[in-house]
Amino acid sequence: MLIQAAANEWKVPASECSAANSVITHQASGRNTTYGKVAEAAAKLEAPKDIKLKDPKDWKIAGRGLKRLDTADKLTGKQLYGIDIKMPGMLVAAIKDSPVRTGKIKSFDAARSLACPVSRRWCRSAIRASR
Repeated sequence: MLIQAAANEWKVPASECSAANSVITHQASGRNTTYGKVAEAAAKLEAPKDIKLKDPKDWKIAGRGLKRLDTADKLTGKQLYGIDIKMPGMLVAAIKDSPVRTGKIKSFDAARSLACPVSRRWCRSAIRASR
């Protein structure tokens, strides 16, 4: 449908167009476009009744392992996550939930918590979300 949308735009037969690496090309005219540029037009086309599937031996991504580009940074601790970001004056909230489903707080010393120089306030919620 993406090829057909590009062919319609160029007013050429779809059979003269080819697709590779997210680019549709019409060799005879030298024109090319990306999947993203014709996606909206392709979505308006009627889906074909008979679809010829690609042979699995011709697959480039599906069925093959791909190298993860972020693995080394995660293993070495170099990877940054949202929780790692610190901005000047930024406050952080923390929620502590019971490790067991029906657990309840036995005791809590608010004064001790607030004695910490970075502590601003605390609150205890009596609301239990259903799990």
